[in-house]
Amino acid sequence: MTAAALQSVFGAYNNLLKHAPILAHIHGETEYEAGLEFIENLMEIIGDHPEDPRWGLLEIAIKAVDTYETQHCQELDETFARHGTASVIRVLMDQYHVTPTDFSEIGNSDVVADVLAGNKDLTLQQAKAISARFHIDPSLFF
Repeated sequence: MTAAALQSVFGAYNNLLKHAPILAHIHGETEYEAGLEFIENLMEIIGDHPEDPRWGLLEIAIKAVDTYETQHCQELDETFARHGTASVIRVLMDQYHVTPTDFSEIGNSDVVADVLAGNKDLTLQQAKAISARFHIDPSLFF
């Protein structure tokens, strides 16, 4: 590739990042949400057609979101590892804007209150159900 062609590519890349900076790096929750929306909109446009020339753009966006999720989940995993079951559930409540009544995997509100108070442990089945819902490792609860 010639120097002139490379400069042209750099210009196009910079212009792309001006309009869609999430393709380079996601810095926070707002950009993460924008990345998810970008992916959703692009998938609506191109559908499940990997032969579409825009498919590569979709792959770049998915990689940026995946990288952010991996980094973010590692931070959550470290927090979970340092604290007990109740803390894990409280972080999930905060991150996903849910209340104790939204944890039907655990049981009714009295059972959830007992778990949050540290008076009751989760069963393996409950931990697996919550883990599946929030895409976390069930071992965080034990």
